[in-house]
Amino acid sequence: MVISLTALISAPVYATAPETNELMFYGYNNGYGSNTIVKYVNFTPLGHYISSGELYGGVGASDNPNAIDIYANRYNTAETVQWVSNKMLTLNKVPWEKKYMVTNYSDSIFFKDDSPQKLYFAVYGTLTLELDYNSNETDLFNCYNVILAQGQTNSVGVYTDNNWWIFSNAKDYEGYDTPGILLNCITVNDPKLSQIEIMRPTKNNGKINTSQDYPSDAGSDENLFLIHFSTLF
Repeated sequence: MVISLTALISAPVYATAPETNELMFYGYNNGYGSNTIVKYVNFTPLGHYISSGELYGGVGASDNPNAIDIYANRYNTAETVQWVSNKMLTLNKVPWEKKYMVTNYSDSIFFKDDSPQKLYFAVYGTLTLELDYNSNETDLFNCYNVILAQGQTNSVGVYTDNNWWIFSNAKDYEGYDTPGILLNCITVNDPKLSQIEIMRPTKNNGKINTSQDYPSDAGSDENLFLIHFSTLF
């Protein structure tokens, strides 16, 4: 059998192992005494979608207790966005408008109104956070119906870094527009409904909690979200 050089060059090359994609969560300090410190992060996946032909290896603990690793290859497709959209419709019974947050966008782009055009992969499940908040209170929170995804374009087709997206079915307080999005969570030890706010690390809506050991370039990092304890009900 003879195989032409042209055929070998044009043949697709697939990875033999999924890539490691780290997503970090750090505390938010509003400068007025409302500080949150993230002590531990975990994610329990209940479903996922990855672009056709790419490898997915699940979600695991990172060497950094403030981070998780998602093992998946990166190839942008609109099909991954459609999967997220369908999942959000199932959770919300309404479209996903203003139910998501993206990391590392230009300060001139209002991130809550800019949905992704393509994504590499998405995972759906429960985000677990151990937080210090409200003058050194500590609780473990399970945040349900959370989707984490990664991609490289926004809704107008502008290529960016490997941005992370987080999607939630939580509802903002009536008459209160948060700078981020809210997650519906339950405290583990003494079960109570709570809401936790997710923001991006940019100068126009917050700053890293300086009591934590965070990366020196975290202010512009594409794999970092800020966490702010919002309220207990």
